[in-house]
Amino acid sequence: MNPKAIRHIIGWSGLIVTVGFVAGFMSFFFNLSGYDINIRWIVIPCVALTLFLFPKVKEWIKKGAL
Repeated sequence: MNPKAIRHIIGWSGLIVTVGFVAGFMSFFFNLSGYDINIRWIVIPCVALTLFLFPKVKEWIKKGAL
């Protein structure tokens, strides 16, 4: 497997895992504090985080630098 393919796998799966962890922590702490949250309280910030990190992941894959 070539290094660029490995960077693709690490970059995109890392993005998914990072956003998933953020959603999990947000959900946990909202529930812990007693808020009756709607799914949009989790989805909207996670979409914003994904849109923010998307070009950075593409740049990292293109450069090949950490």
